[in-house]
Amino acid sequence: MRRYDEIVVGAGVNGLIAATRLAMAGHNVLLVDQASHVGGRSYGHRFHEGFSSPGLLSDTSGLRPQVLHELGLTLKRAPQRRAPVTLTPEGLRPVDAEAWQRWQRWIDSVAPVIGDFLDDPPLDLLHPERVPLRQLADRGWELRKLGRNKMRELFRVPPMSAADWLEEWFEHPADRAAIAAEALAGSWLAPRSPGGAFSVLLQRVADSGAILGGTTALIDALNLQARRAGVSFQLDSKVARLRIDGDAVRGVEFVDGESVASSKVLSTVAPNRTMLDWLPVALLPYPVRRRYEAWRCRGTTAQLLLALSQPPSQLATADGPTEFTQTALHPDDIERAFDAVKYRQRSERPVLLVQNASASCPQLAPAGQAVLSVLIHYAPHDLEGGWTDESCEALRDATVELLEERLPGLRASIVAEQLLDPHEIERRYGLPGGQIHHGEQALDQLLIRPEPEALHYRTVVDGLWLGGSGSHPGGSLTGAPGRLASAAMLFN
Repeated sequence: MRRYDEIVVGAGVNGLIAATRLAMAGHNVLLVDQASHVGGRSYGHRFHEGFSSPGLLSDTSGLRPQVLHELGLTLKRAPQRRAPVTLTPEGLRPVDAEAWQRWQRWIDSVAPVIGDFLDDPPLDLLHPERVPLRQLADRGWELRKLGRNKMRELFRVPPMSAADWLEEWFEHPADRAAIAAEALAGSWLAPRSPGGAFSVLLQRVADSGAILGGTTALIDALNLQARRAGVSFQLDSKVARLRIDGDAVRGVEFVDGESVASSKVLSTVAPNRTMLDWLPVALLPYPVRRRYEAWRCRGTTAQLLLALSQPPSQLATADGPTEFTQTALHPDDIERAFDAVKYRQRSERPVLLVQNASASCPQLAPAGQAVLSVLIHYAPHDLEGGWTDESCEALRDATVELLEERLPGLRASIVAEQLLDPHEIERRYGLPGGQIHHGEQALDQLLIRPEPEALHYRTVVDGLWLGGSGSHPGGSLTGAPGRLASAAMLFN
């Protein structure tokens, strides 16, 4: 039986980062995935001859700079952070520049504190006696440097709704809708949901500028660096269970019966899948098992991929093509779209996050043609009546109708299309509930993620670690969970 120092399960961004960091430390590492490729949710598959997807998670602006530095990668980034843009019937509407700059200055002033949340191991709020005094002192000093008024304001924001907070800064409802739509995408949240302001704050602090070349450039660089570091790969291998001896992990067993040995396994897939599907039922203490059973993982996202005979002219500006835009004109548009999923219905008029993907990554489409990736909100995983051919067609029609309203002539330029409903997203990417962030990003599931006993990535099962988007500091394309989990493994 083959033996490794560590086995990393899941070859997405977090898995590639974690495996590379471990290998760079001189460890013998195996990276496994059920897919035939690396990249996970950010892998761009071909959906029509000559046309490829940018992936499900394709906004690279949140990738933490520390990841690139520690892996020795020199990927170029956009020189400035991207302000949200609304696609209106009259054309593109950028956020009010003066209000945006004023708000962004406040964001930048508190960024050192929020940056600690994204880049450092989490504070164990339920067991403060476990927190090193140095870590407490560092966090306290960063807060103290803000001053009393700014510190008070920072404490006020996280429990607020996104709608209430943004209304204090932006007069025009389209500005508030644009900011909220991007930050709340993929979660069981709407602008008036309590705690939504924290998601907005995290997203803005995380934005370090998009990687030039998009997810294609990022995944290619991570894959190459992992192989240079000596990581071994085993793709097309689905995990059946974790090998257990007593109460400790001893390796991984695949569905074909093959086993690989290691005393340390890092899973970067969804935490409930790891802990409930791959372990014996009796191994977890009941309170711990119950927390994973209660882990909220309700998917609300579908994706429509469009191959176009030409790029939409409405997305071109004097400064070049606009890559990301969205369709909500008012926070209430998002709220009404979200209302439907509470009753297991799809949104009749969904909110669309539109990516002109081939604008930054021309190889996704033939020359002179284009790829649009449209994330559709809200589409419940547990749709009443199920995701049948008829319900998928209805969602597709509603999406294209809204796109045609904002991009006249788009329908005539469609060469091919592919709709990934929430069940197809679950199947294709291995996401329980079709939840694109491995777990809902409400305030409680962000502050303690995924549960108290695994807050620092090490689980109650000896040798088993969690380091995917279901772990601190959460989902989106940051690479932070893989970076922090592998660091924890190296020091334990």
